[in-house]
Amino acid sequence: MAGIEAETFLILPHPQVIDYMRKKTENYDRWIGGMAKIQAKMREEFGE
Repeated sequence: MAGIEAETFLILPHPQVIDYMRKKTENYDRWIGGMAKIQAKMREEFGE
């Protein structure tokens, strides 16, 4: 609520998330590739 009251643009659920956001914006193509790898691994693990 404090972020909303302060009109903060980016409200993160956890301090660690800022690192993910930075990596995403620094090299979007690499980030997309990493997300694709995670998705493939999850599909393999959960049999989808």
